Amino acid sequence: MRRPALVLALAAAAAASPRPARAQQPIRFTLGASAAAVRVHRDIGSLVQSLSATALALDAGARRGPLLLVARYSEGHLTSSDSTVSANDLVEGSAFLGVRLGSFVTLLAGPHVRAYDAPSGTSRWVFWEARVQGTAPLIPSRLEAYGELGATVLGSSSLVTSFESERSGEVGARYRLAGAPLALRLAYRIERGSGRLPTRSDTVEQILVGVQAGWEP
Repeated sequence: MRRPALVLALAAAAAASPRPARAQQPIRFTLGASAAAVRVHRDIGSLVQSLSATALALDAGARRGPLLLVARYSEGHLTSSDSTVSANDLVEGSAFLGVRLGSFVTLLAGPHVRAYDAPSGTSRWVFWEARVQGTAPLIPSRLEAYGELGATVLGSSSLVTSFESERSGEVGARYRLAGAPLALRLAYRIERGSGRLPTRSDTVEQILVGVQAGWEP
């Protein structure tokens, strides 16, 4: 599936919601910040490298009716206990268009870029991803668990000449504070991108803790 077809599929799903009901929905905005313990595991042929960092991230979103738009930016400084492995600055950014299918399922699609800035230069993975997220209320209006699965529809990398695949998954929980438009988030996320010439895979794991504010103008 190419990018235009993916966007059209999301738009068609959104259009299935009755028009008058959508028009009555206010726009809800969100703004959040999080910190993550990040571990990057690289397999480069027979060479294995492990690096870690504490990354800081900002995210923002807007939702009206079933449609939503979310964006995220994060950065951190990767280091390794192996003195032969150079430190890297890790920078990530993503922007996703989504549609809610009922109360508990959301489809998302958009670009996701991960860049490593090292003394030798900057290298990148570029993913056009499709994700599906499901939520389950544990305490109504207060605590919910969620899970997410994603895969790349199109991808490229400056690290390999033949991009193969990328997969991702996330599990977590959100707790909404009583009497305040704030929610706390705890999550574990894993992503793996791979390619050939040279054979390479990068696995990125994150444990995230964050806070998010939501409001309607």
